[in-house]
Amino acid sequence: MGKRRSDILRGRLAVLKILLTLFGLLIITNLFRIQILNHDYYMELAEKQYNENQRIPASRGSILDRNGYSMATNTIHYDIAVDAELLENKEEIAQICARVFDEPVSKYRKMFRDKDDRHQYLARRIPEEKVRPLIERSNNPGLIKKAHFRRHYPYKTYAAQLIGYTDPDDKGIGGLEMQYDGLLRGRDGKAVILRDGPQRRYFNADSALIDPVPGYNLILTIDKTIQTVVEEELRQGIDNSKAKSGMAIIMDPHKGEILAMANYPTFDPNSHKYYRNAKKRNRTITDVFEPGSTQKLFTAAMLLQENLKRPNDIVFCEQGRYKIYVR
Repeated sequence: MGKRRSDILRGRLAVLKILLTLFGLLIITNLFRIQILNHDYYMELAEKQYNENQRIPASRGSILDRNGYSMATNTIHYDIAVDAELLENKEEIAQICARVFDEPVSKYRKMFRDKDDRHQYLARRIPEEKVRPLIERSNNPGLIKKAHFRRHYPYKTYAAQLIGYTDPDDKGIGGLEMQYDGLLRGRDGKAVILRDGPQRRYFNADSALIDPVPGYNLILTIDKTIQTVVEEELRQGIDNSKAKSGMAIIMDPHKGEILAMANYPTFDPNSHKYYRNAKKRNRTITDVFEPGSTQKLFTAAMLLQENLKRPNDIVFCEQGRYKIYVR
């Protein structure tokens, strides 16, 4: 009886050894599959969990007139978000948000208590001066602030069709902004950010930081003062004559440089989405029209300048005989 019991125990032990051996082989096989065969896949998956590529936007180049006045420049706007789980001093932040965004403080108190949606945006593309009270709380781990450059045109409607405008991603889609977009845009940089379990973010010192390369500045032959005078005179002339539209170009007669280029009606490129495309077109260079007899002035001036004709000479044209008259 004792021998039979001993044989049963030895049999069970042998089965257990076989099962443990098979289990160990399965583990080793699976480790081989994960670490050797699928190494690259799991490394990429792990990096996506704790690494985050942060784009560092490049500053778009400015557009300047011939005297260095900025016709197109950049301002800093912010996206502001909160991580309710990491947010400190919630009541203080709620009071600041209510004051900055002119909303009830109860709205933010409820937002900061929401455990189902811990990451929430407070505002997007807001000027720096408006959200400065929140930006100054930079040591609060639950406040997430992301800076963006936004195109700004300080002289608004002046030379609007010539300078053009950009889309929300700062890509030129009209005028000189579009024609020289490749030079103005620059090249974005990149930083690698590490994320831990609570989603806190740290700069990864082991990864190379790629600095952004700002775009080139564009210096025009336009003179801001002359452009201002031309814009005002063109508008007044159209209003007085009750015309629908008008164009004007001022050139340096010796060098051929464009000193002013104006269209009316015009638009404000800071809020171009509210205007029809017809107002955004630079008609001085896009529209085709026949100047007619105005070109005879240039022909006569050339003949006199080169001494090919005298003031009293008769010039034959296809439609008749004309006398050059100098006052």
